[in-house]
Amino acid sequence: MNFSHPILAFFGDVGAGEVLVILAAILILFGGKGLPPIARKLGKMTQDLQKATQEFKKQLFSADHQPPAEPPEPPQGG
Repeated sequence: MNFSHPILAFFGDVGAGEVLVILAAILILFGGKGLPPIARKLGKMTQDLQKATQEFKKQLFSADHQPPAEPPEPPQGG
């Protein structure tokens, strides 16, 4: 399967009916007042993960493009 987003690949073949059952279970477990704080925390965690991923990629690519170090000079014979 070719998914355009990695999060979609996690869900695989979950259909609309399954999603509705999962959402209903979450609503029953946490209630209407508990969902907004959970959604905010989840959004913040996702944002932090994306920032960390971007920073890691930035460091990885900058390390890859650094000029090679000069070799050490051979010892002088005497």
